[in-house]
Amino acid sequence: MLVSVSILSCNNKEAAVRNLNFSSADYLHIDFMDGKFTKKKSLKIKEIREISKYSVKKLDVHLMVTKPKKYIKKLAEVNASYMTFHIEAGGKKTKDYLNLIKSYEIKAGLAISPNTSIDILEEYIEDVDIILLMSVHPGAGGQEFLEETPKRLQELKTLCQEHNVSPLISVDGGINDKTMNLVKDVDMIVAGSYVTKSKEYEQNIQSIKNITK
Repeated sequence: MLVSVSILSCNNKEAAVRNLNFSSADYLHIDFMDGKFTKKKSLKIKEIREISKYSVKKLDVHLMVTKPKKYIKKLAEVNASYMTFHIEAGGKKTKDYLNLIKSYEIKAGLAISPNTSIDILEEYIEDVDIILLMSVHPGAGGQEFLEETPKRLQELKTLCQEHNVSPLISVDGGINDKTMNLVKDVDMIVAGSYVTKSKEYEQNIQSIKNITK
């Protein structure tokens, strides 16, 4: 199980990143919000660029924005392995945005909000490297895991099987010692408060990594 740690809820993000540098986390999950797709804004572009300089982990960038193209270009140089934007914001340009991300040699994907039907992904399922299934509503850390997530995960896996594709499937939101077992069939779990608000980052990261054992 891959673990991508979100620092969205951290007051001292630099300290959190430096702690994660010494952990077994696979990626640093960066939530970028424009204040339009979600009510809240997040880190500024220049702050993310700074974080990428002192993070030894490659970034897993999640764009919660209304105009993906603008921010794909601005964040293409932050040492990201993955970059996802919301299918709800892609519209007719979704494939263009996916190709734009790939042009920077970054793996491209789509995030999907809880109220959006999984079926909408079918048109793009063969074009994505990663799908980020939101298990909370986008925009704020510390939310509770939505109980319909396991059902939506199964719908997503069925869709992938029907098209004979295997994008990396990641789940983001409300992960803790109880809910992680509900999504143990994914490839990557995004964990925020469960890791960053614990006294021992590594212990909780390992508990996620070991759920499939």
